[in-house]
Amino acid sequence: MPRDYDAWRWGGEFVDRAEFDEKMSTAFYGRPVDPMNVREVVDTVGRRRLTEILSGSTDTKSRAYRNQRDNISRWLRQGRRPTRSRTKLTAAVSAARRQQVERKGRLGFRTIATVRVSSKPWRSGRITGTLAGRNLTDFLNAADGGDWEMAAQIGFEQYGLNPNSVRGLEGLSDVDFT
Repeated sequence: MPRDYDAWRWGGEFVDRAEFDEKMSTAFYGRPVDPMNVREVVDTVGRRRLTEILSGSTDTKSRAYRNQRDNISRWLRQGRRPTRSRTKLTAAVSAARRQQVERKGRLGFRTIATVRVSSKPWRSGRITGTLAGRNLTDFLNAADGGDWEMAAQIGFEQYGLNPNSVRGLEGLSDVDFT
């Protein structure tokens, strides 16, 4: 069952939404990988896993798998550029990060934030927690969908702060996921 939280306020005295999304995305996925730099994508994801994601098959003898394996080899030799597969390459990097977190089974988070719950700031300081089980799954689903507000609300709830009482963030720095 999806979670239902009140939306936060953005802009003005609160943190800008685009800035917030950028900080959260960079902290979780790391430095953005250029999908045209196939060597970097292969180093991040792994050659076999990238072939499986692009082909949609784990059967090494299937035509789709072999075609994608050959395409990756061509891209690495600089014979061709992956212009039509850009979105798939970007998705492969995201999927690799998600798989890494799922294998670990938990995700720690730490941030320094000023949270407004009413007319006065409630908390100005370090907010930490660990996500596991359903909370981790919900967080990863929100992150995959690019809904960093929902992801943060799940983390704040795990910390012990009711997300429905949060009106917005006045400050956000030092976002880190471990």
